[in-house]
Amino acid sequence: MQIKKYLHTLLLLSSTPVPGLTQVFLSNKKLGVIACGLPALAILVGNRFNVLLDRHSAIAFLIGFSALWLCLTLTSLLQVFVELIKSSKQQNLAWPRNKWTLVGIPCFWVVVLLWLVFNPALLLGADFYKIQGQSMWPTLQQGDWVIVDPSVHEAPEMGSIVIAKTGTMNYFLIKRVSPLPDGYPSTTSSVWLLGDNPDYSSDSRSFGSVPIAAIQGTVAWVWAP
Repeated sequence: MQIKKYLHTLLLLSSTPVPGLTQVFLSNKKLGVIACGLPALAILVGNRFNVLLDRHSAIAFLIGFSALWLCLTLTSLLQVFVELIKSSKQQNLAWPRNKWTLVGIPCFWVVVLLWLVFNPALLLGADFYKIQGQSMWPTLQQGDWVIVDPSVHEAPEMGSIVIAKTGTMNYFLIKRVSPLPDGYPSTTSSVWLLGDNPDYSSDSRSFGSVPIAAIQGTVAWVWAP
């Protein structure tokens, strides 16, 4: 029985980094919704106002978001320890209250880890790229990471930053969608891509417009370490 209790404790501790998961497994669904909803709301607000495409705003947002996540994790840890103390005093080996804990939490982490290893885009709905070079300075700098929304079904919006790769390239481009130059034939099947730092950018000025089919995704967020 002691082994079962220690196993339950270990499983619940492993749930604490995921907002809301600990509360759900402790049958406190209201707190679970709140703990899960706060990070989701923060992400939606950040995406709505496009703050993460500005380097300084990105850093401020990530610091705030990390602090929120840490507070939620510490709150979940506190709940686990309170439950552990209660069960120790009452000598109640039925803790935790949710009977699916033994199966639910291990299955959750196995699925998450497998998805992260084999196809992170499938789990997160995004791709990740590391910035090399200075062609998008000062918006993006060497060593920054960008999170890219791969769901591109039509021409990206003017001014958006995109990842592109054609069959003739052995590398990915990250550029900004820009207006066509005067006299260039207009088309709905391609876009004009320019770097924010023109003196250090190889872009549509040298290789022409890029087919929309070559767009891998639109930059949604920037992680500026």
